[in-house]
Amino acid sequence: MSIEALAMAGADYVECGFNLEALERSGWEQTPPHLLADEQSFNIGNEKKGAEILFVKIWNWVD
Repeated sequence: MSIEALAMAGADYVECGFNLEALERSGWEQTPPHLLADEQSFNIGNEKKGAEILFVKIWNWVD
């Protein structure tokens, strides 16, 4: 279970046995590789076009 999940549930990380100092020493703050985008999949032009399409769909839904 992650610290984020505990926080969302309102649980205390100390009661659950998390040691933040040990986690910091182990490098837990590094972003996991599966969450990093590679340069090929990141294209600002496509992202802008997608945002525009989404805006139009939402606008049409509201209207």
